[in-house]
Amino acid sequence: EKIVESEKISQILNEEKIAFIYIKAITDSWIEIQKVNSDFFVSKIIKKGEELKLSYEKDLILATSNAGGIIIHIKDKIIDKIGKPGEVIRDISLNYDNLIKFIEE
Repeated sequence: EKIVESEKISQILNEEKIAFIYIKAITDSWIEIQKVNSDFFVSKIIKKGEELKLSYEKDLILATSNAGGIIIHIKDKIIDKIGKPGEVIRDISLNYDNLIKFIEE
């Protein structure tokens, strides 16, 4: 039980240190970001080389029409394998603990 408790504390501390999340387009990509059970936060096409800087919040959800065309930077991690070029994906949680799973796969 103490191990589980310390893991929860560690997760909270990890997320408290995150100020921003960056989404960079390596090719033109449509992205949509919304808060869970809420309206769209961002819905736009980001052009190759463009980077979107968002304040980090828990429970942001990403959808994109080009999963292989974007790179996500969060804290000291780079996530560049959320999908294939041209692949449509929805309901990708932008929570830190969920994103780092893409690195571990």
